[in-house]
Amino acid sequence: MRTGWLALILTCALSGLHGQERLKLHMNRAVPVADVYANFMMAPFRCDADNNAYFIAPQFQPTASSGIVLRVSADGQRVTRYNLNSVTDIKSTGLVEYAVGSPGEVYALTQDQRSRDTVIVKFDKNGAVKSVIRLNTSGIVPRQLGVLPSGSFFLAGLKYQQTDHGAQVHPYTSMFNERGQFLQPIRLAGDLKPDPKDAKVVIGSSLGKYESELDQSLAVRGDDGQLYFVRFGPKALVFALSAAGEVHELFALSPPSPRSELADVRVAGGRMAVEYVESDNKTNQTAKVYINIVDLATGETVQKYWHQDWRIGVALACYSPEDFTFLSAAENGQLQLVHAVP
Repeated sequence: MRTGWLALILTCALSGLHGQERLKLHMNRAVPVADVYANFMMAPFRCDADNNAYFIAPQFQPTASSGIVLRVSADGQRVTRYNLNSVTDIKSTGLVEYAVGSPGEVYALTQDQRSRDTVIVKFDKNGAVKSVIRLNTSGIVPRQLGVLPSGSFFLAGLKYQQTDHGAQVHPYTSMFNERGQFLQPIRLAGDLKPDPKDAKVVIGSSLGKYESELDQSLAVRGDDGQLYFVRFGPKALVFALSAAGEVHELFALSPPSPRSELADVRVAGGRMAVEYVESDNKTNQTAKVYINIVDLATGETVQKYWHQDWRIGVALACYSPEDFTFLSAAENGQLQLVHAVP
């Protein structure tokens, strides 16, 4: 599970790319969320077609494994909880990842401690369990989940294979139907490959750079019905997956600065909003945040933004050509939806 960015007091600074002007984002309005505070708010952050925002809310612990998913309505008045603890027929290892299907529907990715099956729990828009879907994925450590309009699933993760050097980690990407039956492997051109001499004998040990890149990759659903997968690595590669399982390599993402790290992406209106965060641990200053808007058809960066307002934060929830919506904390710690515009 990728470590979440806390949307509290992070800020940013101006940066140029390819000589193009980077526009500053300003807080347009803030929508308070009733009876919810931003303590331990964690990624991944998500959005649906109705501009509802989603995030993980750990149960009084700063770890995603004990968390639940919260949905916040666009007006901040309704909060829905999706809780794995309400599932009685599995012994969950905790929330690994989640994906959003139709507005309000959430798919939670976990593993069953008893069978070691990968399990997808589907919740309806009211937070009730609708179905429990088991995937036969022996030897796979699931990490990313995507849901296509057809109901089929894209699953990515880590596959451990025994070699002469020990247990070696390989990328795993496959498609499953809505009943959890395996459909086909997904081949990603130029995907990461392990060093033959690099082996991790103990599963669950500290991850190296290669494993971290597999661990931190992103799967997000676009408003065009396609699933977009961003493979972290020396080059952050973007792939588009259709409902039929067809894969198209689109482009590689270029960071705005050497120290900036890819944080999240959103897709709307034929464009991808790519968020980067740059921290300065030496000065303990607040972070720099950049957002590049990339044309999906050409791979060109067509717009660039930045902001340095702690009220906006870094937790990008929704993107449209009109504005950005962030999950952030007000001065009193209350959660709020912040709309930012140039």
